[in-house]
Amino acid sequence: MYAATKEQISVKIEAMGDLSKLKSVGKKAKRIGLLFSSAEVTLSLPPERCQDIDDVVYQNYIFTDGCGLVSIQFARLLAQRRNIVFRDRRYLPSVFQIRYRGYKGVLTLDPTLLGQISVQFRKSMRKFKDAPDHSFAVVDYSKV
Repeated sequence: MYAATKEQISVKIEAMGDLSKLKSVGKKAKRIGLLFSSAEVTLSLPPERCQDIDDVVYQNYIFTDGCGLVSIQFARLLAQRRNIVFRDRRYLPSVFQIRYRGYKGVLTLDPTLLGQISVQFRKSMRKFKDAPDHSFAVVDYSKV
């Protein structure tokens, strides 16, 4: 990207998601940095298997800021793909730190999340919209 023109760089970055509505240079730089944060892509997740849910807010405090939910079935798949092992035994982490289509944050296990929806993102997790890439990336996960 360093050898490209400003226009070429802008086209490449905007192709990763709609950042045009961000007016603050600092915030835009921060969001672009998310696109380059180190993460291991584990699988492709179709948007139909995701759902946006409201944050839990009480007296101007957001209690769920950046914290979404993941089904046990999808979490097992993530753990299997990442080969998550502790002391030679597989285990299922209770929390995953993720990046997905402009979402950033953590997902906690929700045993009540069944059916077609695998992941529920809080509105506070969405940093930008319209990223065409469906790669679901795990940055880190809770350790035993």
